[in-house]
Amino acid sequence: PTMASLSVSGWAVLRRMAALACASQLPLAVAELAVNAGIRESDLFLGGQAFSQNESDNLGIIYKWLDDIMWSQSWDHSSHRQVAYGQLKQLADVSATHLPSLAFGVGQALYSYFWFEDNGPNLDVEAAIQAVKLHEVSLEHSGCRDLSIGVGTFLSKVCHERWLFLIMLCAEVGAEVAASRTDVSRAATLLHRAHELFDELRQYP
Repeated sequence: PTMASLSVSGWAVLRRMAALACASQLPLAVAELAVNAGIRESDLFLGGQAFSQNESDNLGIIYKWLDDIMWSQSWDHSSHRQVAYGQLKQLADVSATHLPSLAFGVGQALYSYFWFEDNGPNLDVEAAIQAVKLHEVSLEHSGCRDLSIGVGTFLSKVCHERWLFLIMLCAEVGAEVAASRTDVSRAATLLHRAHELFDELRQYP
């Protein structure tokens, strides 16, 4: 993909608000539009594909879009990666507040593609914290937070992955932040959350 395809056709576009965006010639934040437009999943596009209420399909759309960028020369340029990251952050905002069916896919994408800051050796704390928040949203939205559900339902909703990813993310990010000594309070909160979640899950059959 070229830079133009990333910033225009690849941008998550709200169908209802396209006319307004074109008329103003100004980029409109997806989260802001969500408030004003009563957004649904099908109003949101990425890489030419509309999202739906199906979490698995949404994950596939996000991964396909990012894979097409990653396995091209575009990924070699920091500015191009930042454009993709910016678009993913917009999806993260609207996922956290309005469309929880996107939360797992966006959270996984942040973990898989933007865990390290600018493809370097250092953890991107902002992306990692956002991934933690979205996995929390996913746990609630899916019903997996309710550990009274049967084992069959638990597995069919992929609850085991949701729980384990969230525990792992809290522990990893908490340990990294603690090691850097940049925010001891946040590190303690994350590590405590990891321990708390593990204790809860351990009681499940």
